[in-house]
Amino acid sequence: MFLVTTILSFVITTGLLVFVHELGHYFCARVCGVYVQEFSIGFGKEVFAFVDKNLTRWKICIFPFGGFVRMQHHSQDSTSDRRSYNNQPIINRMLIVLAGPAANFIFAIVALTFLNSFYGKYIISSVVDHVISESAAEKAGIMKSDIITEVAGVKVRNFLDLVQVVFNYPEVPIELVLERENKLMKIN
Repeated sequence: MFLVTTILSFVITTGLLVFVHELGHYFCARVCGVYVQEFSIGFGKEVFAFVDKNLTRWKICIFPFGGFVRMQHHSQDSTSDRRSYNNQPIINRMLIVLAGPAANFIFAIVALTFLNSFYGKYIISSVVDHVISESAAEKAGIMKSDIITEVAGVKVRNFLDLVQVVFNYPEVPIELVLERENKLMKIN
């Protein structure tokens, strides 16, 4: 089951990245006035397709490991057709080519910003998870599920705070304040 989930996640993620990349090319081409004939996610046999009001054929193919945006390159009157990619000014062609990577870059910033704001930082609490037998912690009376709230007179909110304070007192007995069953207690 894990393998299936992993493969499915990979295919969906790859498909999403390809879609965003090709969408960058597509939108820039449309803004520049280029006729887009086809927008494809994947290669091989067509699984799903439709034609929009601009006569662009949107399709999803069986192998989603790539994609393309097919633009009009030549027409009968290739010198005057402004909807042809080849007749666009060099700056427009350059923008269309760069729009795919730019879309991926912008998508990465938006996705990472969203994930960071949604999930935030992973903070390890100062709750004791395990006490090694015959250790200094066990001898001092620390028990599993104790919450360390203060070390050497310094309040600690998480494991990183705890490590920073303890690091300043190597091999020196220090006083801890623990919370156990909603009661505070001091130990050395």
